[in-house]
Amino acid sequence: MKETINLHFHHIEADRLIRVDASGRVDLAASLKMAREIAAFHDADAAQLPVLLDARSLQGRLTIVDIVELVKTLVAGSARHKRKLALLVRNDDQQERARFLHLYSRNRGIPIDAFTDYETAVKWLQAP
Repeated sequence: MKETINLHFHHIEADRLIRVDASGRVDLAASLKMAREIAAFHDADAAQLPVLLDARSLQGRLTIVDIVELVKTLVAGSARHKRKLALLVRNDDQQERARFLHLYSRNRGIPIDAFTDYETAVKWLQAP
């Protein structure tokens, strides 16, 4: 008999979080506002669920500073530092920034990792 896997996580499309102006530049202030709204979500059960942030369709480029600010905002509060966040990116220059995000987060004890494959990201989110 096969074991059933429980796949509960928040799936957030990055283009709903990251705001880009008409020229393709990221609007960091608007993006941080959206990130604060997501981080402030306090449903007791949902607050513990891991998050899959899908950035594959994201237009515009996040700078290293943008990434740092977004991570700080998304994991604001000590309880959220334990919640996993998987960043799903395209296999292009997004991947370099995603690797930086992973290193930056890991050095601060925040469980964030970056992936180019959806299934691998979900497996990581579900691992203990």
